[in-house]
Order: sequence, then structure tokens, then C-alpha cells
Amino acid sequence: MVINRKKLALNHIYKESGDITFDKEVFLKHSNLRNAENCHVDLTYVDYGDILNVTIKVEADLTLICAYSLEDVPFHIKTTDKFEFTAEEKLSSGDIFYAPRNTVDLDPYILGLILTSIPIRVIKKGAKLPESDECIRFLDEDELEKEREKEKESPFDILKDLEI
Repeated sequence: MVINRKKLALNHIYKESGDITFDKEVFLKHSNLRNAENCHVDLTYVDYGDILNVTIKVEADLTLICAYSLEDVPFHIKTTDKFEFTAEEKLSSGDIFYAPRNTVDLDPYILGLILTSIPIRVIKKGAKLPESDECIRFLDEDELEKEREKEKESPFDILKDLEI
């Protein structure tokens, strides 16, 4: 979705909405996101001259990857955020994005909203860690903590037995 600032009247509230699709290659870069479908975006924006204020609402059905079984996990998101853009570099800051051209492409910001809505670790309902075998062991967080407590050997422990 692109906003052309040349066509906007100052201080006028614009609203638009639509569905967007992302290229499948976008998701290859993100380890736990397989797909985004039914991605609906509602935009509200106002051009104040120096600052373009944009509110983005995103609702999408995502396909995430289970951390245990690598199976698909359906996940619905609904999120809203506000962005501000300026064509003047001196006005840009951490909160105001510099957009030097008259057009502002919102697709990267929409994708960013989607990515920040995804949990760090997704576990499908009923999924369990794979079984351990000779070559590999799988531990959940509790087992790992117990094992670490058992093996709290310091490399300096051998110095205790030395006679100096």
C-alpha cells in the first residue's frame, strides 16, 4: 500500500482499506512464519504538511511453525500501530521516519507489524518434544535447569585439592 503525499489535502482525514498479499520468499527469512493469508489492512492518515500521520490496523491469518514438531500452526493476529513520516530530514527522529519522496510505501511497516505480533516460540496444542536417542537429547526448560544445577562444577574446583 502506497500513499502519494502530492495528492493529499492538508489536515484532511483519509481512510482506506484493502487486502494485501506477500511474496512467499518474504517468509523464508523468518524462521517461525510460513505464510500470511487473509491479510486485511485499514489505514487512516492525515497530512499536516511537515508530518504525515498514519494509523495502520492489520488483521491476518498466519501459518506459524511449531517449535517441537515443525508442523503448521494457525494463528490469528489483530494489531494496530501509529506511524509518522516526514520528507524533511531535520524533522526525522526515532519516532518520525524519514521518507524523502512524495510516496510512502507502507508494506515494510505492515510486515513489521505482523512480525512483531508473532510469539517467540510457538507450540502446537498437544505437541511434545521429540524422543531422545543416542545422537541427540531433547530437554525442556525444567530438565535443563535441573541438569545445570547437578553439574555446577567450577573449573576452579580442582584447585581445592592442590596443596600449596
